[in-house]
Amino acid sequence: MLKRAGWILGMAGLLLCCMTLTAEVQAAPKGKLIIFHAASLTFMVQNGDLDYAWSYRSLALQHKLKFISLDDNINLANVAHDAFYHQARVRVSGEKPGTFIHRIGQFVAYGIAMPKNAPNREAAEAFLAYLLNPEGGQKILRQYGQPPFDPPFVPTRAMHQKLSKSIQPRVVVKE
Repeated sequence: MLKRAGWILGMAGLLLCCMTLTAEVQAAPKGKLIIFHAASLTFMVQNGDLDYAWSYRSLALQHKLKFISLDDNINLANVAHDAFYHQARVRVSGEKPGTFIHRIGQFVAYGIAMPKNAPNREAAEAFLAYLLNPEGGQKILRQYGQPPFDPPFVPTRAMHQKLSKSIQPRVVVKE
C-alpha cells in the first residue's frame, strides 16, 4: 500500500474506531485493479475505465475531475494535526527484497529553496518574488490545488536575514 494512503486509512480507522480499516482495504477481493502511478489513474478515470481513484486534490483540479476533500484530521495538510498524524503507521518495502520498514504519518508540505551558488541569482530571486506574490505564483498554486502557506514563512530569523531584500517583506518568521 502506498505510504500516504496507508497513513490516511490508519487515521480514518482511528477516528471511526475501526482499527481493521487499513487491513480490510489491503485485502481487497482478487480481481480488483490496483495501479500505483497517478498519471495512469487520472487517464483511466477520464476515459471511464475506472470509477474512482485515490490521488492528490491538485491532480483532480488540474484535470477537471470531481473529487471529495478529506477532513483536516486525516488529509496530512494541517500542521496543527501533526501529533494525530503520528499515530498512523504503514508498513512499506525496505531497501532489500523481502524486507519491510514502518513509516509514521506526518504533516506534508512542499518547500522552495534557492541554491547558495545559483548560476543566475538575479533570475532566481525574481522567480521567488513572483512565486511568493499573492497575485502571481500564489494565485496559480491555489488555482491548481497547491494552496500556499499564507503568509509564506521560514523557521528562523537567521534564515529570514539571508533572503534578498525584495523577498524579505513577503516572508514571515515562525520559530
